[in-house]
Amino acid sequence: MTATSLNLIYSRQKLFWRVSIVTGALILAYIYLAQSVVFNVVSRQNVLEKSAKLQTQVVALETEYLTLSNQVTVDLAHQLGFHDAASETIFAPVVTLPSQTVALSYKRRP
Repeated sequence: MTATSLNLIYSRQKLFWRVSIVTGALILAYIYLAQSVVFNVVSRQNVLEKSAKLQTQVVALETEYLTLSNQVTVDLAHQLGFHDAASETIFAPVVTLPSQTVALSYKRRP
């Protein structure tokens, strides 16, 4: 065997191992990405199922609220200890300005 044929065999072996490593890395990346996609699809299905269950619970609670709110009357409120508010109850007083225009003046100081 000559030196060129040994170099050719050596370079082919290097090429084979490089291609094998790249192929292996691509296969591992494909497996990881495929597993990730499957995991995300399953998670999405679980979230959709939970969302549907919560939606039915919300509808049931809204129905119960509307039913109970229709049963509240003034007589029931009086029985529970509530009383009518004064007609002139003021939470925050409204202050009226003396004029509706705003005048800005600037006096120069000596």
